[in-house]
Amino acid sequence: MSEIHTEERVQSDSPRPSGFYGITVPSSDLQQSKRFLVDVLCGKLLEENARRVRVDFTNFIITAEPQEGGVIKPHLEQPHIAFDVTPEAYAGLRERLHAHGVPTTKPWGRMGKPYALTYFRDPSGNQYEFFSPEGTTLEKVYGGRRGGDYVIDFPALAYDGLKDPANGGKDLPFTPPTGYNHNTSAVRELAEAKHFVVHVLGGDVFHNEPAHVTAWVGGFAYGVAPQAEGWTLPECVSPRFTFTVKPDEMDPMRRHLDSFGIPTSDVVTEDGTDARLYFRDPSGNMLELLCLNGYQGKTRSDFTLDPRELLYDQ
Repeated sequence: MSEIHTEERVQSDSPRPSGFYGITVPSSDLQQSKRFLVDVLCGKLLEENARRVRVDFTNFIITAEPQEGGVIKPHLEQPHIAFDVTPEAYAGLRERLHAHGVPTTKPWGRMGKPYALTYFRDPSGNQYEFFSPEGTTLEKVYGGRRGGDYVIDFPALAYDGLKDPANGGKDLPFTPPTGYNHNTSAVRELAEAKHFVVHVLGGDVFHNEPAHVTAWVGGFAYGVAPQAEGWTLPECVSPRFTFTVKPDEMDPMRRHLDSFGIPTSDVVTEDGTDARLYFRDPSGNMLELLCLNGYQGKTRSDFTLDPRELLYDQ
């Protein structure tokens, strides 16, 4: 872990998220999304209805919601979501992906680093990564930006839909991911995004490079990288990253956001128990604060989010 410099952390008494709930991704076909997350990636189905599919991956949840557009374009690297996997799961999950007709990168890494990576996409086009800190027994190539000669062909990761595996997939290894490793969001300007992550979200930076910053936010690794496009579209609500707050943290966080001139939604509820607040980063990435229960403030249940109202320019 890199040294955290003074300018890369906020005071401990500043409001900040207390945890990380999960990520909501756009889906062009909820049944395909369910198959991908459950049958291919070995996640545990928590909820399935016409509004969403919600799947548990041990320490975070991926939710797929129907949405027209807003998926990462084929040639882009960000945003992506990285699963933490063991070497055994790295090989097993690659086998599961290929059996279902999902193209992947080669097993790859960076010179001088032990870990192994694999990029792939879901049927809707959302990009994911396997990150094996302990590496892999598979033959590994090295990325061209870090001393190797492997250049990822991102458009080649796109495909039309899942295939049926041989023998119904009964012969495939059941090797679920360990959980969440990190995410990397696309941002228009890295210094601006870093300031937001540190001073607004209360993140502690541990990876600070000219083309990539990652910080601990709510105890989880939240990354940003500059790109010409790829953030949540103005008319869309996902991709969306959800952090958790305690009941007495929601209102201070809302005032904290307001002090930076960041528009927020009303505090809304879906089931009368939870409390949710929506906002964006300066690039436009949609974020959410979630209090699962115990919030005593006023909430609205008759609320339709207009994502354009959360846009701002700083």
